[in-house]
Amino acid sequence: TRAATGDGRVDPHRGGGVLMPKQKTHRGAAKRFKITGRGKILRRQSYRSHLLEKKSSRRTRKLGRPVEVTGGDKKHVERLLGRA
Repeated sequence: TRAATGDGRVDPHRGGGVLMPKQKTHRGAAKRFKITGRGKILRRQSYRSHLLEKKSSRRTRKLGRPVEVTGGDKKHVERLLGRA
């Protein structure tokens, strides 16, 4: 007999034991952040989308480069990406 769960999910590979819910990646976060080979999380910088005429070329060029997520935001983003 199979182990009964509240929603009827069972694990067919382990004799019908109860399955835990899978952890899902936040798809919006997955599209906005990139993880490097060394485990850093990169993000886009703000202030690069419009009103660019008043900003210097040097400033807009530097804003185009990705930067690392740091501080308390890093833990939050790691959780959204399923790395916690």
